[in-house]
Amino acid sequence: MDRYVFAMGFARILYAVLNLGAAIIIWRLNEAADAMKVNAVFGGFMGPAVFITVTFLGVAGLSRRIEPANLGLILIGTVLILWGTRG
Repeated sequence: MDRYVFAMGFARILYAVLNLGAAIIIWRLNEAADAMKVNAVFGGFMGPAVFITVTFLGVAGLSRRIEPANLGLILIGTVLILWGTRG
C-alpha cells in the first residue's frame, strides 16, 4: 500500500475515533451549553485541521506524478473550499 494513502486513511480513522469520543463526552455532560463547547472544538477546529492534513498528504503523494501547475490548482481549490465554508 502506498504510504501516503495509508497515512490519509489513518488520519481519517483517528479523526473518527476522536469524533466518537466527543460524542460520548457530549452525552456524559448532559448540558447543552457544555455540549456546544465540545462541538465547537471538534467541528470548528478538528474538521478543517483533518481536511488540511489529508489534503496535504494527498498532494505530497501526487507531487511526483502530476505537473506543478495541477498541484497549484489543487492547493487553490483547497483554499477556496476553506474560504467558502468559513462561518
